[in-house]
Amino acid sequence: MSASSDEQYRLEKMVQGANGMNEQDAVDEEIDNALDENAKKITIEFENDICRKLHNDGRPMSSEDRTNSLMLDTRSKSNNPEKKGQYGVGGAISKAILAGQGIAKITSKDDDDIYQAIIDYEFMLTKYVGKDAWTGEHEKKPEFRKINDETSYYKEGVTKEYIGDKLKQRFHLKDVVRHIAIKYNNQIKNGVTITIIWDGVIYKIPDIIADTKNIKEFKWFMSSDGDSAHFIDNNAKIHGVMTTSNGDLRHNILKSRPITNNEKQFKIQAHFPNLPTVNSVRLNEKDNIRSCIINEKMLSMFKNIKPKETGDELIMDCEHSSIEFECSPDSSQINKVIQELRSKFIPGLIIDKNKHTLCYQDYDKTTPCKKTPEGDRYAEYMLVKLIVDHDISITQENKNSVTLTRMLRKCIDVSIDVFNKNIKKEADQLKKNIIEKQNLEKQEEKEKEEEVNKDEVGEVGEEEKNEVNESQRVSTKTKNPVQKKPIIVHSYSKNFVTKENARKIFEEFLTMFQHENIAYVEPMNSMQKYISEHK
Repeated sequence: MSASSDEQYRLEKMVQGANGMNEQDAVDEEIDNALDENAKKITIEFENDICRKLHNDGRPMSSEDRTNSLMLDTRSKSNNPEKKGQYGVGGAISKAILAGQGIAKITSKDDDDIYQAIIDYEFMLTKYVGKDAWTGEHEKKPEFRKINDETSYYKEGVTKEYIGDKLKQRFHLKDVVRHIAIKYNNQIKNGVTITIIWDGVIYKIPDIIADTKNIKEFKWFMSSDGDSAHFIDNNAKIHGVMTTSNGDLRHNILKSRPITNNEKQFKIQAHFPNLPTVNSVRLNEKDNIRSCIINEKMLSMFKNIKPKETGDELIMDCEHSSIEFECSPDSSQINKVIQELRSKFIPGLIIDKNKHTLCYQDYDKTTPCKKTPEGDRYAEYMLVKLIVDHDISITQENKNSVTLTRMLRKCIDVSIDVFNKNIKKEADQLKKNIIEKQNLEKQEEKEKEEEVNKDEVGEVGEEEKNEVNESQRVSTKTKNPVQKKPIIVHSYSKNFVTKENARKIFEEFLTMFQHENIAYVEPMNSMQKYISEHK
């Protein structure tokens, strides 16, 4: 592939993603453009790992939209803070990445007004001769033409197709579904339907974040020059981050709230599940409450994601079909299902702007908690969000990466540390309550056992007393018996007994007691008395 003209060179760079945009970024750009035009249904079709078609039911393209969409390097929406995609540079690059070795076809349908543009990248990059491959007057110059759709192949809205046998783009189903579920969760919650059709199988992207009130949030106020910021925590403490004279950033607890002009605001949120109730957990003193909470409650922070019955896979329910994520074994106290959940669905940091998720990216959530023992760190299982408005300047290098200022990073770190300490405090109190409750239950159970044993001993003593009275009554009646044969009264012998029968009676008597000790002591006392008198 030669670059014999300026436009060819620029096209070649776009196709290669020289600005940092990759294949998934390109699809995201097309989704963003659709959302900017109020699309409620977006369908993306893949065949053999290649993205072939993307349709949205948003506002059809106006004449101005059509013109801007065919510009190589003109931004049309960059000054509109409410819009996220851009038909200019971003749109041009996304088409080049997805169709760079073939043809991109764009069709806008508004009832009977149907316009279509065909962009033949393969021709312009490899066959056209001249300096103006894109803008030159030739038979394959990219431009919109009005067409007839007699077969009603196209639906209302905008359809983009990527055609060719040499396309280099390649996607993986699990990565695409997971990525869109995380990045576009805000829009899915607000009623947008995004559907993936992969080799004919339909996957509706689900809302994966459970609706919960347990979202901890700090509202930060930043000075107009960006040199200081502060927030007030739930205990009315004022946390400040200041730039020192040598340029370092320092966190302090302030006595009063700083007052500055033209403050900028942003929010930092932490999503973490509700802690279990005292009655739902059994613990020992040495058990780690952190692993107990995370293992038991982490799944409750999500929905449409559940473990397989065998416990070796996570299943995402996509309505018509499902996606399975294999759980890798690990020796950690956190079970492998929860570890896979964190790995796949809890990114380091999510960055939102104007109700759109700009990106989610890696972020070190353990270093801010380095002074906290490892067994008390909850931060890595928090879903942390930075929410900024248009007055906060951040640099987005590509569709899925944002460069944060030092001040923003420090504010995020301070927030994570405070979030973690608050959760640790709640968790420690929960463990204390659980242990106290269990100890109380053990004490009550012990007292009940002692009461039962006391009642049993009392019953035995009463039986002995009754037997003695009965024995005395029978003895009085049978003094100087007239009969010489043994007299049986209530199974008691009142005459001579053979030694053999005595042994049998004694052995049978012993079998009445299951324990080592004999509670019925009267006969034993009598025998002991006889032995001592006649020995």
